[in-house]
Amino acid sequence: EADFAIVHSNVKIDSLALLNEAEQVAIMHEDNNLWLWACYVMVLKLSNFTDPKLLHTKALEAIEIAKGPYIEKTLKMYLYQTIGSVCYDTTGEFETAREWYQKSREIAGELGATAYYVFVNLCDAYALNCMGQFEKAFELCCETEAISKNILAKNENLWAYFQIAKGHNYYAGGKLELAAESAQHALKYSRRVGKKTYLIRSLYLTGALHREYQKYDESIKALEEALEISYTKNDWFYIAS
Repeated sequence: EADFAIVHSNVKIDSLALLNEAEQVAIMHEDNNLWLWACYVMVLKLSNFTDPKLLHTKALEAIEIAKGPYIEKTLKMYLYQTIGSVCYDTTGEFETAREWYQKSREIAGELGATAYYVFVNLCDAYALNCMGQFEKAFELCCETEAISKNILAKNENLWAYFQIAKGHNYYAGGKLELAAESAQHALKYSRRVGKKTYLIRSLYLTGALHREYQKYDESIKALEEALEISYTKNDWFYIAS
């Protein structure tokens, strides 16, 4: 196990080294889009590390590059959503996360990137939920489902996230049966798409619902699995939750 951890760590370091090389090539050729792409991917990579200072430093660098001329809007759309998610949402700074989601959503609207627009809406709904603004979050979920039912049906990743957001809203509103139905779908699709963050959120919701129904053994089982996955991701926001 120790050998595996060392190898896994070395793979992460090697990938960062390659991204650093890509940055240098981009700077040498004055290709700001390539430079931003390398920074964006590095932000994603660093979100799995335990050094928030390094993550924020690289995120600020990417934001500055994005302000430059001739930057592709699609890149900025991806970057702004990612900044909101990995730099602020996961640390509980939901107001700031929402500001970045709004920037991303505006670009998605301009580009007609409906699937990404839906994704950002769901990120925003989750942030609203965490802030206790349940009615706003519920309205956003309903609006999103109404305008994009076909997209959600075809995209299991989005569908998993949608069910998480909707389940949390039902739970917060005391509609436990509807929340349990959404949680069941969320858990099923989160496992299928293999997205650990989604799975943590689905298990957390499932555990909370089992507790409401006084199914304490099942609640503990779901929460223990969520905690185990959170530790593998070094995700201290969810560990604390």
